[in-house]
Amino acid sequence: MNAAPKVINVGWPKIGSTRSCMARAIKNNMPPLSTCGSYGAYTQMDMTEKEGCYFPQISYLNEIYDEEPSAILILPFRNISEWISSVSRYHDMRNRMINVCEFPEYSFALGMGAKDEELEDLYCQHVKHIRKFVAERPSLTLIEYSIGADGVGDYPTKWVKNAIEIRDRWKREGYGTFLPTMS
Repeated sequence: MNAAPKVINVGWPKIGSTRSCMARAIKNNMPPLSTCGSYGAYTQMDMTEKEGCYFPQISYLNEIYDEEPSAILILPFRNISEWISSVSRYHDMRNRMINVCEFPEYSFALGMGAKDEELEDLYCQHVKHIRKFVAERPSLTLIEYSIGADGVGDYPTKWVKNAIEIRDRWKREGYGTFLPTMS
């Protein structure tokens, strides 16, 4: 019997999103999750500190896929203005993003993020990138949901179980990729 697919949060910080273990693994040329313990779900993978930032859900998405090709990726949404407000208030996170984070995948350079529009663009580019990544890899499953929706606490449990069953049925019946979305 196959092991259940891993559940991996690929959202931004401050959106309900196993940190240093992944950085260590990558540094030692090991699969990113290999030193993080044998968990069914991985959340809050990113780190934003004074020395730099680390977002494996962006920079090491291919390596995560290589290690867990049948993973269920969770992409939680939050009202962008509320997300920017939260990032701005949480332990100097916005300033750290401006001063130490670069996301070349999204043309986001050091010094960007002072304007709300720059963070909005970064947020939207990430969503598009994740959707495209999953669409090109039919063995993955993507679950999107809004953390502001009524009953949101029940979504991950309900949809992960259903997504596994539906994905497997769709594969057997040749329908292609299943991308469940919650709003």
